[in-house]
Amino acid sequence: MTLSTTVKIAPSESLADLNTIVAQQEGLHGPLEAIGNDGGNTLLTFDNTPDSPAVNAIIAAQQAGKPVIPAGAKLVCSGTIFVQGQLTLSSATRA
Repeated sequence: MTLSTTVKIAPSESLADLNTIVAQQEGLHGPLEAIGNDGGNTLLTFDNTPDSPAVNAIIAAQQAGKPVIPAGAKLVCSGTIFVQGQLTLSSATRA
């Protein structure tokens, strides 16, 4: 059975700040597995595995409703999160 840790993030954070938080939390809790919101905060959920990922996940806003997946990266998860106070359809990828 896999346990997860969900971290609440203030809705005012920028994408750059969210990606810094992801990097910090992946070092503590393991890989990012889900992003979303509870109506008032961004929720980042991490898979509590013993090993942190070698490369951190990166969150980016979707374009025209589709994930932006850089070359060589894979989609980790998608969801609607707060970015600087605005609900934003976003995806996380990992190279």
